[in-house]
Amino acid sequence: MKKLLAIFITLVLFLPLAFGQSEEKKHSWLRLFDSNYLGRLSKNKFAPDSTSNKFGIYGSRDSPKSINNPYSIYGSAAQSEFSSGSNSPLIRGEDGTYLGRLNRNRFDADSISNPFGRYGSKFSPDSINNPYGKYGSPYSPYSATNPYAIETPKIYAPTAPQYELPGLSDPLDSLLDDLWEDTPY
Repeated sequence: MKKLLAIFITLVLFLPLAFGQSEEKKHSWLRLFDSNYLGRLSKNKFAPDSTSNKFGIYGSRDSPKSINNPYSIYGSAAQSEFSSGSNSPLIRGEDGTYLGRLNRNRFDADSISNPFGRYGSKFSPDSINNPYGKYGSPYSPYSATNPYAIETPKIYAPTAPQYELPGLSDPLDSLLDDLWEDTPY
């Protein structure tokens, strides 16, 4: 019975990793069930996870996980708690660099709409609004404004802070080790 349970857990958790998951998901057990992923901030209209693909789950005006849906909690600017401040969706580069928050608040220090802030300025290297920067140039493979880029910034919904258990580097590994330890080969 323990062997079947261990095989089932292994298949459920690691089978999706074999089919093109990103390195970020392979290394972080907290991202295996990533319900807060809201797509890629990209001008690519054909990428399945682009916010510009109006037929995709993250770009459709009808999808509840789309920032383009004015009635979803992520797309509504007037009624949503995610419209400004620390409750708004955050943007991360493919390499894990924090690129600010996706909201319209011009006074929020982390907002991409703040023209004087680190993440909204046209001159900041960490801004998607910098036409000469890594994340804003129309020629950069990491840019949100390059329609041919495949490693564009990702959008995530805000979540509660995640804590690791003290003394365990990866709790999932220790759980699987315990399951396999009790299983006769």
